[in-house]
Amino acid sequence: MKMSAYRMYVTSVVCHGYEGWYLGEKECKILNGFDLRAQMLFTGWDYDVVAATREFSLVEYVRERRIKFLGHTLRLDPGILVHKVLAGYHHHLVNLPHRARGMFEGTIFADAPNPRDFEGLVIAAKDKSGWTRSTRRLLEPQRRASRRISAGVRAGQCDVDERPGDDDAL
Repeated sequence: MKMSAYRMYVTSVVCHGYEGWYLGEKECKILNGFDLRAQMLFTGWDYDVVAATREFSLVEYVRERRIKFLGHTLRLDPGILVHKVLAGYHHHLVNLPHRARGMFEGTIFADAPNPRDFEGLVIAAKDKSGWTRSTRRLLEPQRRASRRISAGVRAGQCDVDERPGDDDAL
């Protein structure tokens, strides 16, 4: 019940404007830290319990919402302003002078299938069910890992009170 309320009230305010966020490794760590602290305050649970039984990840939520937004925007008529802006942003990223290998890292295109080809992205997004399937495959490994940890804690296979290296201090 508390987590449903957390998702409804906290994420709607915190995630405003997520479409334009840069989500690099550093930003994901900051967002995860905020998410854990906010869940602790909202639910009243201990840090170890929240971290181990985590059913909701703000970073995962933002990444999923961004890929849905990207697909929706790519399906729009190319004459619509938001589509033009997205195409221009993609063109800018592709034509950066250094053409870095991770040029899409952290951008809205980061989780897209084959982000280097804008026209290919538009074609892929036109097939809504195919877009949904391919993007779910990209995000699934993270989901499975968090579900496995949560299930282990609930089943008693993982002890949230044990911290690695605690016996070393003795």
